[in-house]
Amino acid sequence: MADMQTQNPDDFFDMPGNGALFESVLSRRIVAFCIDFAFLFVLSVAATVLVLILGVLTLGLGWLLIPVIYPVLAILYVATTIGGSRAATYGMRFVGLEARMIDGRKPEAIIAIFHALAFYFSMTVLTPLVLLLGLFTRRQRLLHDYVSGILFVNSDALPQN
Repeated sequence: MADMQTQNPDDFFDMPGNGALFESVLSRRIVAFCIDFAFLFVLSVAATVLVLILGVLTLGLGWLLIPVIYPVLAILYVATTIGGSRAATYGMRFVGLEARMIDGRKPEAIIAIFHALAFYFSMTVLTPLVLLLGLFTRRQRLLHDYVSGILFVNSDALPQN
């Protein structure tokens, strides 16, 4: 990784020998998303049960939290995983992906949150057809990747520290 920081990162990502960095990234991201969604679903169900109990104890006031359970959990999940030291959610780790900024750094928590919000916004406004963009772009990047400056690479193809 020290090599990436001493040279222009775009040069590193564009070097002919580094094609393995982006090999089948898009399909791996889809599998990682499904794993992460299932993980967040289980967390959301557990949190909803707790909020339902809290709602009974607070005479219904706690039930006002139900609509924000999933969004809050998703933001915290992304901030601590992609924005953390391993730069990958649990699903991404399972399929061997890592997030990187276009300059080679690992994303910070605020960038990871912005990336997730841009994903949900683009999926809501532009429909899931926006995922087709990854089939036609360099490095299999999606719209929210360009907006946030993040790209995803195969972690086993990254140079070791």
